[in-house]
Amino acid sequence: MKQLVFVKLLLVAIALLAVGWAILPASDEAAIRKQLKTLARACEKMPAQSVIRSVVEANDLRSFFTSNATINLGSALPTSLQRRDIPALLTRIHTAVDSLAITIQGVDFEPRKTRNEREIRAAVEFAAQTGALTENHLDEFRIQWRKVERTWLIESVQADGAISRPIDY
Repeated sequence: MKQLVFVKLLLVAIALLAVGWAILPASDEAAIRKQLKTLARACEKMPAQSVIRSVVEANDLRSFFTSNATINLGSALPTSLQRRDIPALLTRIHTAVDSLAITIQGVDFEPRKTRNEREIRAAVEFAAQTGALTENHLDEFRIQWRKVERTWLIESVQADGAISRPIDY
């Protein structure tokens, strides 16, 4: 009789762990989506935004990345960037445009590697305005995330190519 009770308790414990494991990835995914959206907002430039504000905000961007993060944004920019290069890159972009809007068009989560690592594929639209000229680009990125002290940080960014918009007929 005692063995039957023990087996039932063990099965209940296993079921609770399975339910907990199923719930945790959803909250992790929500935290990563929130971090990505916050990062996109921090990289935007509003019309008539001062260069000083851009520089201050650019320095804050390092907090989204691990200390050894690597960033590869493609051939138009330096082939490999480090965390320390991010403020200078964003400041350079902000001085070249009047405004910059960034929209996350979609995020796909790859299967979990470990409890503290996630990889996503993100479609990101950039709309830059300089004078009367507006340019839109839709790019795809592979982003590796690592959980460091309960916060999801970017460990690597890899440009995965430009996405073509469907042709309107």
